[in-house]
Parts: sequence; C-alpha cells; structure tokens
Amino acid sequence: MGIDIIDQVVERCKASGTFALQLDESTDASGEAQLIAFVRYKDTLEMNEHILFCKKLTGRTTRQDVFNVIDNFFSQHKLDWKSCSYVCTDGAAAMTGRVNGLMAHIKKVNPDVTWTHCMIHREALASKRMSPELNDVLNDAVKVINFIQSRPLNHRLFQSLCEDGGSEHKQLLLHTDVRWLSRGKTLQRLFELRNEVRAFLSEHTHPLVAMFDDADWVARLGYLSDIFSKLNQLNLSLQGKDTNVLALHTHLSKLKNEFNSYFPDIDNKSSTLDWVRNPFVTCINSNIPARLQEDLIDVSSDRSLKM
Repeated sequence: MGIDIIDQVVERCKASGTFALQLDESTDASGEAQLIAFVRYKDTLEMNEHILFCKKLTGRTTRQDVFNVIDNFFSQHKLDWKSCSYVCTDGAAAMTGRVNGLMAHIKKVNPDVTWTHCMIHREALASKRMSPELNDVLNDAVKVINFIQSRPLNHRLFQSLCEDGGSEHKQLLLHTDVRWLSRGKTLQRLFELRNEVRAFLSEHTHPLVAMFDDADWVARLGYLSDIFSKLNQLNLSLQGKDTNVLALHTHLSKLKNEFNSYFPDIDNKSSTLDWVRNPFVTCINSNIPARLQEDLIDVSSDRSLKM
C-alpha cells in the first residue's frame, strides 16, 4: 500500500508539470538522522500536498549525502529535477550555502530552482533572541535538567523523590535545541517541579540550588515557561495541511493586532521612561515626588557615574 501511494503521488507530480519540495533533516527519538520530504503540486481540481518520503541518513549526513538521497529517489521514480520549481528548508548554512550547501548541489542540476525559508523556522529563530538575564536563566535551567536526567542514578533517585512526595509528574524533560517544541515543555515541567528539584539539589549540595531560593530567578523561570508555551502554540498553529504563506501571514498579522490591542500606548509610555534608562541626557521628570527629583539630580550630576 505504501509503495502504491508513493507511485500515485509521483505520477501526479509528473502530470502537474511542476512541483515544490519541503525538506527537513533532523534526528528522531532513537537518535537516527532522518530526511523527510513533502511535495506540493497542482492536482486536477486543486493544489495538493503529500509526504514524498522519509529516508534514514547514514554516515556523516553531509549536504552531499542529503542531496544523494533526494537524487536517488528522483532517479528511481524518474522525476525530473527541472520540474522542481521551489525548495523550502530551514535557514542553516548547510542547507543554503552557495558553495557546499544543499541548494548549491540542487542548482547544479536545476539552476532555475527557487529557495524559500520555512516560516515556522523563521519564527523559531526569532524566539531565540532574549535578554542576557533570561538567557542565563535558560542556561542554568538546562544545567539543572542535565544534572538530573543525564545521570541514571540521579534520574532514578529524583523519580523516587517525586513518587514519595505525590507529585503530579515523576520526571523532568530533556531540552533539545533542534526540537522546536521541547523548550516550552521542558521549562514548564521544571517550573512545576521546582520544589522537588530544589530538595534534590539541596540533598546533593549542588551549587545551583541557590537559584531556586532566589525569587527573581524563579520568577524569570516562570516567565520563560509561559512565553515559550505560547510560542509552542504559535508553532503548532503554523503547521498542518494546506498552510501557505498567505494564510500564515494573515495569522501573524492578527496576532500582532491582538498585541497592539492589549498594549495600545506602549510606545508612548516607553518614551516617558527615558529618564529611567539614562538620567544623564534627559530632563528631570516633574511628575515624581520632590525627594526622588533630588535623588535624580544627584545621580545625573555625578560625573563618576556618568563616566
């Protein structure tokens, strides 16, 4: 049945004249490298899309290896590279590099092919940018999780601690940077088990136990847990059958409008706080109490601080 379905999809791609590929190379739960290809083509009455293949990558999984997997499939099913008009991948240099990237190999057999950057990957990249303080919290959280989860003995002891305490969850979740949805779930689980984690780290005299006694650090962890959970929902909403750039652009535009409706005057309020950001280049704020105005004058006239 699987072979028959592939044959049907291939024949429809040939009949349409042109088709577009979407490629994703990642690792599965067992650690094996997999290459997944989806195809979009013009069917009799509508645009259609279907998974084309899922192939295991062996060896070093270089861009040449990835190209060879696709090229062998095309040769086996007599698909013409000239009919492939678009290729959608992530923005990694290994995929897009002009010399050794996958697209460089594809352009050798079809110079007219056009590359597009996966919109979900763009959103995932944008979500990685955060302040140094929040990034430090994320790094500390990953260290704590690795200390517990990557060591079999610690893994079992922590599970026993959670079971004895009647916790809803029995284990933490490993953070994997290449899996876009792992970050939100990982931080959420850590935040929910923060008391159990603190007790475990205290028992093992781990230096990071001090983080769980810091109310500011725990608050930042809670914030990251919430914001990445929302980003997970956004990622999932951008996926699915028959998604396209027009529909996704509409979705993101609506999301932006919703933010603006909740924070309509954020720019105006932000500009009124410039005196907090830099008291040396702004006028004294007359809306604050007199004592604070005096303190602000002292700060703004302190040459040592300014230097």
